[in-house]
Amino acid sequence: MNIYLIGMRAVGKSTVGRSLAASMRWPFIDLDRELASVLGQSIAEFVRSNGWEQFRRREAALVARVAELNHHIVATGGGVAGRRTNVSRMRTSGWVVWLRAGPATLKHRMLADSDSSDLRPPLGVSEDPAAELESLLQAREAVYRKAMHAIVETENRSIETICRQIMEAYPGKEASPDGVERLRNRHGR
Repeated sequence: MNIYLIGMRAVGKSTVGRSLAASMRWPFIDLDRELASVLGQSIAEFVRSNGWEQFRRREAALVARVAELNHHIVATGGGVAGRRTNVSRMRTSGWVVWLRAGPATLKHRMLADSDSSDLRPPLGVSEDPAAELESLLQAREAVYRKAMHAIVETENRSIETICRQIMEAYPGKEASPDGVERLRNRHGR
């Protein structure tokens, strides 16, 4: 089984995913970065030229390919769970973890993330990005809840704590205890 990390942009999927993959000694895939590589341009550029629907089709094709892999940590794009076929593929080939944070935290993280505006298109065209983020978060909450097997809060928690919580809850127990021990040793605890 793979472990798929879903959630809003800037919730920490890539950061947590890299750390989790290192701890479990599994390969890591950042779907947004992989997709940008396949597209030969940033997601923002692709969406400007081709539109969201074409982007979502290409994203779904990548999800289908990744679902054929085994024992990978996969950080997904914020909207990947919006397509039923993606959710079905993720749930069939792995375990889906929703990383969650509130709108104020997400906004703060987005502003601090230099890659966000360079690689990804704006959330929309609203004059009030904070209100737009909160609205999008509310709209996606039901989608994430339906897609997930587990939920992990990321606010005011260290990467180590988040990773440990994921590994301890992971149903593929053959990977968890050793991964938790490696995580403790790596961080000196």
